[in-house]
Amino acid sequence: MGSDGGKAVIVVLTMCFIAMYATPPTVTKLLDHWGYVFPWLTAVLMTSGWPVHLGVILGHKLTHEVDDGRVPLTLKLTAKLCAMGVLDSVHMITLAFAINWLPGSTYMLLKSTNIVFNVVESRIFLKKELTRYHAASVVLLLTSTAVLASHKSDHKESNGITSSKHLFGFIFAIISAFSNASQAVLASFLLKDVKKSTSMRTVAEAAFFNGISAWLVIIVCWLISREWTEYSAVWTDASHKDNRHLYIILCMVAVALTKQTGMFFKFAVISKSSALFAAVADVARRMIVVILVVKLFHESFPWQKAVACAMTVPGIALYIYGGHLLKQRAAARAKESPPLLSAVIPPGESVKAAPSINEA
Repeated sequence: MGSDGGKAVIVVLTMCFIAMYATPPTVTKLLDHWGYVFPWLTAVLMTSGWPVHLGVILGHKLTHEVDDGRVPLTLKLTAKLCAMGVLDSVHMITLAFAINWLPGSTYMLLKSTNIVFNVVESRIFLKKELTRYHAASVVLLLTSTAVLASHKSDHKESNGITSSKHLFGFIFAIISAFSNASQAVLASFLLKDVKKSTSMRTVAEAAFFNGISAWLVIIVCWLISREWTEYSAVWTDASHKDNRHLYIILCMVAVALTKQTGMFFKFAVISKSSALFAAVADVARRMIVVILVVKLFHESFPWQKAVACAMTVPGIALYIYGGHLLKQRAAARAKESPPLLSAVIPPGESVKAAPSINEA
């Protein structure tokens, strides 16, 4: 495939990745706009994509006899993935309440605070090297959050979101960001091999066990909440509104499947371009969702949100650039290492013959 063809493939994959990840929050706000505010159902749907991962695993197994990049799925690794799924259930539950109880634009801006927690926790627990760009990113995103918090909802919206729910939605968004960052840091301890894997099957296996364990926890919570007792009245009402119940089914399927499918598009984008390019595309995706929900659902956009947007975009960009610099430094150090190894490698042996020295 020529360079132009390769670029076209990357563009198409990126557009699919953005569309898939933008769909769940946008469709959830569409349901909210119609008056169907069900946080527990949202949490269930957002973790219901594990059959997609199972399909990828089976398809990959049937079409690939050998996968050199696959990490063996041991009982110990499976237990770790399931434990991560339990933590992910906290992230998804708080995320679901936040996205239902907050305006979509506010939710998307607050979601970026996971970067702040990631930077702080990575420094404290992983002792990771940070740059001044990371520090600047944290300052900008914290300021953005403070500005956003200064705009308070003091009225009852048409879909029943009161001021108290708006406040709790804000808190849940922060908790969701914290749990998401904690999950990423914990994965660096427990799942080093999985995170480095370039195997589609390993990615799918990790997502499957993580997803199904989170889904099971949320299903139990959903049953206990008895939110499901409210659905029959809503369904009857929707069926009398120009067959809106059919659109509700499509929305539910979209929320359940698109994010999980989008993960594989993101994997493909990273494989064919770079993690840096995928991160930049994700920034674009967040801003696209903000614009969509403001335009489609006529959300208010006061000056606080405008300022928060103006701070969030460069804040995320600085975080991405700081990570890019650290990777460049690591690559430079790796290039300098062979001469240092020559003193301990026996004559006639190559550097590749002594991988344990680099791993020590």
